Amino acid sequence: MTSYRKLAAVEKTIAILKFMAQEVQPVSATEIANAVGEPFGTVMCHLATLEEGGLVRKVYERYELGIYWGVIWESIKQSRMSMRNLANNDLEKIGAV
Repeated sequence: MTSYRKLAAVEKTIAILKFMAQEVQPVSATEIANAVGEPFGTVMCHLATLEEGGLVRKVYERYELGIYWGVIWESIKQSRMSMRNLANNDLEKIGAV
């Protein structure tokens, strides 16, 4: 079995996104940096990249999760519904429903 190493930059991004997901209001980069234990400049680099990708958006001098998460959620939901439909079809074929 092949073992792959984890990428520190991605781990930092995950920490930032998880923190932001727990917050009700937009948060400052300083708040994020303090919460995830990363330097302000590092957090700003991550936020700039996430903002460009639509995953976060800047609201004045604060940040919140971006609208693209709705697209991601809809994709997940559609995938789950498709899996459910396939399972229901299989159950109907064997007469279990």
